[in-house]
Amino acid sequence: MVIKSDDAAINSIEKNSTSIVRIKTTLDANIPANPTAQAIEVFVGLGFVVSKDGIILGDKGLLSGKPNYTGVFADGRKMLLSPVANDDENNTVLFQAIKDPNSKEVASFVPATFGDSDGLKLGQTVISVSGKEQNSIAMGIVASLIARSDSVGKSTIWAIETDTNLSGNILGSFLLDLSGNIVGIK
Repeated sequence: MVIKSDDAAINSIEKNSTSIVRIKTTLDANIPANPTAQAIEVFVGLGFVVSKDGIILGDKGLLSGKPNYTGVFADGRKMLLSPVANDDENNTVLFQAIKDPNSKEVASFVPATFGDSDGLKLGQTVISVSGKEQNSIAMGIVASLIARSDSVGKSTIWAIETDTNLSGNILGSFLLDLSGNIVGIK
């Protein structure tokens, strides 16, 4: 059986497409010059579902100091998000999706699948996933692996440099291997 790289890339992207969440915040439009202005919803970045109970992982830079966050899921659902934890060392934040108490709809969440970034090799094909309104992808290779050692001398991958070229600089964009596993987050 021959597997084409196109098929592997398509399957990789589809594997996690339902786990992608576009995170937005609301800007207050109360300005003295226009007291009737509506609040504006602004895209701040991507996250992805990491648990069946609606925990979403994103880059800590998504936190704008604004108290209101909304997640737009792949199926079009919108839910309020509440930051519940952040990790300064890894520069990540966890959000909890808040179910509407008045909705009879059962919210289901499909967690993303993760790979082992320590298993990446130079020259390995990777896919960068990004996009404000819809998924944008770029294929490339691992160009450099930057490791760091812990207090006992164990080395782990800290940063992955690729030759992928996506337009824009979207926080929470992520990197997939050809098996469809997330191996990095921007």
